[in-house]
Amino acid sequence: MNKKAIQQYFIALGIGMLVCGIWQGLELAIEGEITHRSVDDIIGLILVASLYFNFKSWANK
Repeated sequence: MNKKAIQQYFIALGIGMLVCGIWQGLELAIEGEITHRSVDDIIGLILVASLYFNFKSWANK
């Protein structure tokens, strides 16, 4: 595994953690509790993938 692959892995991990933190914070603020739903996992995964590829495209400019 080269340095660039490791760097991209950590960027994706950071984006995922940021999305999860914001998502759970909003659930707590709006609903008063954090609940696990499968639809949240699917939407979160799509959002993380989209943000990662957009960041990767922006960084390569």
